[in-house]
Amino acid sequence: MYMRKRGGKGGRDEWRDWPNLPSDLIDDVAGRLLRYDVAEYLRLRAACKEWRVCTADPRTGGDLDNRFRPRNWIMLSSSPHGTRRQFINTSTGACVHVDLPELSGHRLETYTEGLQLLRDEASDAVRLLNPLTRALTDLPPITVELGGMHAAWKALDPSLSRFVYAGISDETSPATVVLFMQGAMCSIAFAKPGDERRALMDKECWKSLPTRWNSSGCNLLDFIRYMSVLTIRGRIYLTTMDGNILKVSIHPEPRLVPVVANQSLDLLPSNVVSYLGV
Repeated sequence: MYMRKRGGKGGRDEWRDWPNLPSDLIDDVAGRLLRYDVAEYLRLRAACKEWRVCTADPRTGGDLDNRFRPRNWIMLSSSPHGTRRQFINTSTGACVHVDLPELSGHRLETYTEGLQLLRDEASDAVRLLNPLTRALTDLPPITVELGGMHAAWKALDPSLSRFVYAGISDETSPATVVLFMQGAMCSIAFAKPGDERRALMDKECWKSLPTRWNSSGCNLLDFIRYMSVLTIRGRIYLTTMDGNILKVSIHPEPRLVPVVANQSLDLLPSNVVSYLGV
């Protein structure tokens, strides 16, 4: 990838050796592109072999590497013909088409940080797919020990609807993926790649939270607005029906931490869903 520059010294053409730019210069450019959009970083690596050699491969770093998450990218359609999908960047308006054979045999359950949470239709295995890098990460399965979450995940009763949401916490290394299941029974379970099994958040994680339902003997998880789940800078936040904002803390022990508490119920409209955003 040499480039000719006309009109050099003495009227002679000059040739620039772009592939062999100093590695620290390429690192600087790559870092700037990553902070802007992972898609631009991938274009840089695709430009020539030399640049790929001296930049990090997003597929070997694992799907949960926060540098390579396609945060602003969403898929426009989940069920077109074939394996080709169209994605749009909600920040810049850019569009790309990506061939994703990894989606074959999987059901798309939800998104988090631009990553796609998939369920294997044959084995019910859980995987995270980065649609731009095509990195695929296996996560611990949802087993029968998780009770109602297992039944909902496998859709054992087709008459019961369920909704799945997810978030990623960078409090651990590798990052922890938290699943929020809303259905006949509401559950929160978490695990990171390499764990043998998932763990459920039990009552010890929320018993001290300030909420009007805490003294009623009800399950607080029934009063969380699951569609409000949002990951911001490696931390997971959600809201409750009485206006509290909670942070999902994983380390050193799993718990729900109040960030905004004791909201006046008189100030909340009956149709409020979420006031979290980026």
